[in-house]
Amino acid sequence: MSLTFFVWAGEEISWGERLFNYSNEFVSSRNAQGETTLHNLKLIQPFLAYAYCMIFSAFSLLSLSSLYRKKFYFWQPDVTLFYFFSIPAGYYGLGIILSYFPEVSSAPFDNQELYEFVFATGIALYSYDVFNILNEQS
Repeated sequence: MSLTFFVWAGEEISWGERLFNYSNEFVSSRNAQGETTLHNLKLIQPFLAYAYCMIFSAFSLLSLSSLYRKKFYFWQPDVTLFYFFSIPAGYYGLGIILSYFPEVSSAPFDNQELYEFVFATGIALYSYDVFNILNEQS
């Protein structure tokens, strides 16, 4: 899970270009933002809102559920992190619904970086909680 979030964070900051000064014309020419990132490829971009909505909703539900708290604690964020996951889930869900109504302006959904940041903050806090639990157990 840590590796997944590490790669996700790297993709968000376009790490190939910004950290390693790497660029690939084949990838950047097919990228919605003209960068060397995979998640913004024009083939993947239309499905990102759906994927984000599902992922963020899953984390929201996990944070609310306390049924398996003892058995699966590491997969279950604390309830105090609920809003870090539910607000981005709602944003992407509403954006998906409104995309079926072209007469409605999509301007509020053109800048999703804030919601990705809110989710990333929730993941960072969740990771910190897990780290503390592992330290207490050892």
